[in-house]
Amino acid sequence: MYFGSTRLADVIFDDFTIIPVLNRFGISLGVGDMDIESVCRDRNIDTEFFLMIVNVCASDGYIPDTALSSVNYGVEEVLSYLDNTNEYYASVALPNIERHFRALQDRSVNGSNNIEFLWMFFQELKKELLGRIGSDKEIWFPAVRRVIASPSAESSAALAEIVASVPKDEKAIEDKVDDLTSFFVIHLRGEYDQNLCMAVVTSLMSLEKDIKRNDRIRERLLRPLSVRLSEGVSK
Repeated sequence: MYFGSTRLADVIFDDFTIIPVLNRFGISLGVGDMDIESVCRDRNIDTEFFLMIVNVCASDGYIPDTALSSVNYGVEEVLSYLDNTNEYYASVALPNIERHFRALQDRSVNGSNNIEFLWMFFQELKKELLGRIGSDKEIWFPAVRRVIASPSAESSAALAEIVASVPKDEKAIEDKVDDLTSFFVIHLRGEYDQNLCMAVVTSLMSLEKDIKRNDRIRERLLRPLSVRLSEGVSK
């Protein structure tokens, strides 16, 4: 578990895949020897919220009880973070994988491998992830913001219906990424460009880890806060 006194560089050294999470807060590499509290203070970031996100990402067993102490605590911060995460998936992660995947197809020996099948599976994964991003942007997140901006029985009921429709512990997308990675490792056949294949697989593994973190944030922060809002719980 990390604290305000933890050196941010040590967080990165523990797991370099945390870098995209830090980027969503506007933090880039070159953090020096500053601790988390100092970095957050310099960038006008709420240290408590930052620590919740980083600790949820770092530990599957971490439960951010503080975030649930009052209904409005960190709601917009959570939504903004998830907005940035969805933007990263749509504009950076998926296009990066797709670019390497297309190059892998182009430089592989036609007819001697099953990369085309893996490509089709990736397209299904991409469609599902973008669909969830669209649902977040158009349905769930706006419903939360409507309740915050103008609480009413109608807006609360609508939010409750939306939250109920989102599967608990939604892991369908992370399972798909895991399946695709496993297909590469276990079932890839024929001749192919090994460097490009490595680029695709490592990008998929990074995406899988990030989605697992993101799903924990959705389940442990956004869902409970949304439920409290829909029930009309106030500070």
